[in-house]
Amino acid sequence: MGMRAVERTAVSRTSQIAACVGSRRVLLVEDDPSVRLICSLNLRLAGFDVTEPGNGQRGLEQARLQPPDLVVSDIRMSAGVIERTAAA
Repeated sequence: MGMRAVERTAVSRTSQIAACVGSRRVLLVEDDPSVRLICSLNLRLAGFDVTEPGNGQRGLEQARLQPPDLVVSDIRMSAGVIERTAAA
């Protein structure tokens, strides 16, 4: 499968998810700029309103200020951020 086909499939699947979700606010917590860009682009193309804090600590702060409908997060977070999230 070529890169364009992969992109179309990703956007199509993301659009299907968007259709099932009643709300559209997504908090995208990813510290790698290239991964964040790809994820953000696909989510925006599917119609989501995306906030990109850039790291876990800012993500927690943003979630408290404006609770998102969905959080998409990097799986590797620092221990301190995970502990504070679990306590919240």
